[in-house]
Amino acid sequence: MEYTAVESSHGHWTEKRGQIKAHPDTKPGALRARAAEFKPQLYNLSEDPGEKNDLIDKYPDKAKRLESLLNQLRKQGHSRP
Repeated sequence: MEYTAVESSHGHWTEKRGQIKAHPDTKPGALRARAAEFKPQLYNLSEDPGEKNDLIDKYPDKAKRLESLLNQLRKQGHSRP
């Protein structure tokens, strides 16, 4: 399944796996500009392409799995194999 992770200049990450998109918390030590906006979030893009219905409380396990993938990328030091 397709997996994509992108980091903004503020240290905020966005992850997408299939139609599930997650915004985990910012990485440790990252610039926390507008930090209140960057709380962990989870969306199903096939049902909610406008990201209006945050599913993090309903599916915390999915968010944790995506966070685990992101942590693996961070340990590798790169996002490509």
